[in-house]
Amino acid sequence: MKDVSFESAEALNQAAITLLRNEFQAPFPAPFSVMLSGGTTPRPLFEALCTSPPTTADNLHIAYTDDRYVPAESLESNYGQSRSMLEALGLPDKRIMRVPTELPLDRAVEAYDAALRTFFAQGGVIRLALLGLGSDGHTCSLFSEADLERCGTAYAIAVQRPDGLHGISVTPALLNKVERILFLATGAEKADRIRQLREAPQTLIAGKAIAGCKEIELWHS
Repeated sequence: MKDVSFESAEALNQAAITLLRNEFQAPFPAPFSVMLSGGTTPRPLFEALCTSPPTTADNLHIAYTDDRYVPAESLESNYGQSRSMLEALGLPDKRIMRVPTELPLDRAVEAYDAALRTFFAQGGVIRLALLGLGSDGHTCSLFSEADLERCGTAYAIAVQRPDGLHGISVTPALLNKVERILFLATGAEKADRIRQLREAPQTLIAGKAIAGCKEIELWHS
């Protein structure tokens, strides 16, 4: 795991904004995706790119690590949180792989799993996935050993979140297909988890979820 420490959250954000700008417009011979996470950490990135959007590659797709089972326009929706940025980028709906939370939960999971499989079947590549790190050590919406055990070969599963909401999360099987995993973690309350992920990843749900991944980076402040 590559460990990159920043002096401040602002410095980390600026580096991540630059990274996303470069990824969004990178030339690539096949359909490619950048997978976004939710939570508070990526919000400044989305806001900055909404204000000053880059030109995007014609074969760029956006996907999501997870989402709450709420309406797409909800403030609690990871997709909804990024929607203004997507509109500023001018991406058509056909290049946005979101969890269709307007469907019944089981069907929403099946549809997202199917969309990811179709993307790969058509030669698509997930070049970058931004992952969050919870203060409890979770990532995506994988909160427990039981969540990990239910994943199997699925690319998406339904979960019961600690906040009482249902959620949909990608799985280790999906994360193992990502070319570059990038954890973004800020805040003093996450210091212990950051150290665990760096030094003993097998002791965290997040570390177990990415155990088979090829390239992993941890950016933190």
